[in-house]
Amino acid sequence: MEKAILEFIDTEVKSGQYFDSHTLIKYLIQKHTDLYLQGAGGKQRADTYHGQLAQKLSVLEKDGVLEKIGDKVSVSKNIKDKFSECALWRKK
Repeated sequence: MEKAILEFIDTEVKSGQYFDSHTLIKYLIQKHTDLYLQGAGGKQRADTYHGQLAQKLSVLEKDGVLEKIGDKVSVSKNIKDKFSECALWRKK
């Protein structure tokens, strides 16, 4: 999964651009469906799994690749097509 996340950041996000966790999750569903479903398992809730995916971005923040902007400052549509808050990130 980490490789797919890095692929998203390397190919879809330019230096200085902002993106939110929902955008990453949608990318993983569209471009890496099997990997996404494998990680989702079947026993956990979607929001729990998505939170785990978003936490993987924190590792990249520690590595200096990303910067987290505030706490839950983005509002965008989730996979259920409902607006909800999520983390906002900037690629350095």
